[in-house]
Amino acid sequence: MEPRGEVNATVVVKQLVAPGVEQSYDEFLADVWVGVVLTLMVLSCVCCVCSCLLYHKFMQWKRRVLVNRARAARAMEAGDRDEESLPSYTLVSGLPSYDEALEQLRAVREQCKMAARAPEKKGGAPQQHQQHQQQPPPPTTTLRLSVAEFLRTYKTYPPL
Repeated sequence: MEPRGEVNATVVVKQLVAPGVEQSYDEFLADVWVGVVLTLMVLSCVCCVCSCLLYHKFMQWKRRVLVNRARAARAMEAGDRDEESLPSYTLVSGLPSYDEALEQLRAVREQCKMAARAPEKKGGAPQQHQQHQQQPPPPTTTLRLSVAEFLRTYKTYPPL
């Protein structure tokens, strides 16, 4: 039982709105919900197919890595060199190897010693062009060079 002064809003809206408009609105909402549900189902199917494809590609990659590791292990046991190994840093960078760098350092030391002795013997200033022409042959024995010795040699080397 409703009090006489109050009016129910839904009763007023139902009286004002025609029955055909309310029915078309309900159909519209039903169509929207069907569209949303179908869209979500299609998206979930697409995601499922993509995840299956990714899993398949991952398994192919994993098999290939395992086969390559086994092949590399067999090659190492047989003493074969890896076909896909990286080239030496000396070939790529153009830098000398460790032994070649030591030989060059020894040659520079000898040149510095010869340049220091030349003014004493001749009594005059050393000539730069003669210094470059006379290079002693590199020694055949290899010696270890410490970092401290390298830095001392580097600091005493005259600039070019």
